[in-house]
Amino acid sequence: MKNLKIGQKFYKYSSPYLIEYELSGILRRKEGLYYQLKSIDCDLKKLIGDEIIIKLDDTNNFKYISMINEDDSQEHYWHATSAGYYFYLTKKEALTQLLKNNIKVYENKLAKLKEYTDELQSKILEYKEQLKAL
Repeated sequence: MKNLKIGQKFYKYSSPYLIEYELSGILRRKEGLYYQLKSIDCDLKKLIGDEIIIKLDDTNNFKYISMINEDDSQEHYWHATSAGYYFYLTKKEALTQLLKNNIKVYENKLAKLKEYTDELQSKILEYKEQLKAL
């Protein structure tokens, strides 16, 4: 991993928005390094805070850990991330991962739809056979 410096930019898509962050602190803990990111984009940052903590996970990706003032924040939704969504060092990498994730989502939906369509076709054939037998 590159040596990260205060001020380093990070990016995350919370579709359809690209959220830009800046590294504001590096926290050394016995479990390893944690990185404190300050959101550059949030509208409510003056009122509720806008900093999050991320850490490299086992796959060597920067994963969300927590939001500072998380309990009070209406912006938690935009900063938090579900499995498979990470923070990246370039806009291109963030968008690439977003698009790959979206492709998987739609491929899964299409596979389920195809399965359902095949089931309906099978039922139609079954009923046609029953009609012929009458």
